[in-house]
Amino acid sequence: MSLSSDQLERYSRQLRFDGLGVTGQERLLAARVAVLGCGALGSVSAEILARAGLGRLRLIDRDFVDYSNLPRQSLFDESDVAQVLPKVIAVSRKLARINSACQIEPLITQVSAANIQSLIADVDLVIDGTDNFATRYLLNDAAVKHAQPWIFGSALAAHGMMLVVRPGLSPCLRCVLGDLPPPGAVPSCDQQGVLASTVHVVAALQCAEALKFLSGNIKCLERRLVDFDLWAGTFNYRKIEKVRGRGHCRTCEQRRFDYLDAALEPPEVLAGRDGVQILPAPGAAPPDLARLLARAPADPRAAPGPNLVNEFLVRFSAEGCRFTVFDDGRAIIQGLTHLPTARRLYNDYVAI
Repeated sequence: MSLSSDQLERYSRQLRFDGLGVTGQERLLAARVAVLGCGALGSVSAEILARAGLGRLRLIDRDFVDYSNLPRQSLFDESDVAQVLPKVIAVSRKLARINSACQIEPLITQVSAANIQSLIADVDLVIDGTDNFATRYLLNDAAVKHAQPWIFGSALAAHGMMLVVRPGLSPCLRCVLGDLPPPGAVPSCDQQGVLASTVHVVAALQCAEALKFLSGNIKCLERRLVDFDLWAGTFNYRKIEKVRGRGHCRTCEQRRFDYLDAALEPPEVLAGRDGVQILPAPGAAPPDLARLLARAPADPRAAPGPNLVNEFLVRFSAEGCRFTVFDDGRAIIQGLTHLPTARRLYNDYVAI
């Protein structure tokens, strides 16, 4: 592959950087990356990689844009909120205007044990933009099983972490952090908040390692766990090579994929949403979104905002709750966290 005159001009500053050069840029243009989660970390990482000239991006996320995203998820704006756009659609539209040569594949889906392996199967690298450890440990299992490199990232309040995982060559997430913590054991952004600057630092660290890996600069990859606190002004690089090699890790040394094989259900109570996610029954027919909207009741008790339908989802209110129903039948019901009530509402207003 040789660079065109337009590419030589567009990427001129990167070409002058000794770490990339022409060969590195050509490799980036041919590379494929999956971004798992397109909220704070994922949307920032996707933008950095698209601007850098990545060839193909697969964007995977289950959620839609709302006002609480805007302070830290810098690729989104108020028009995305008004249209209730799924995050992968909003990101893909913005990136198409930033770099039309980057092939974007947006997937509005819930990541689960049933689909994680197919979602990461044909890419060179996976970027972690998720917001919960259950999905990260599921990704770690699938990545180790299929020798798929991935880059872990986490942002909470002013604290961030980053780790490059190269199965068979480096410690995996379970080696470093141990078993999946029980629900509620790890604070969430709902409880402690998160700063945009924290998100951008973590994403920048992830993308720097991604550019090293994709351009062939393997010797330059970070082999330590990066751990920082911007508020306290601390930045630590923790050596981790000794946590692997003693046969203790059930995932990468014993090859026991507990989280992948358990086929755990996705989290139902959603971080940052004050709501519950309900999945359709197996084999259920996709809903008719326009019909759902037409029969939706008027509910003056619900959160402000009009009912609407677009090509991806329908939004309406009932019994004091806000329903967002996607075209695959999955629903996010905001205004409650009681699972039995949420399932009853789903059956009454969606699965009819």
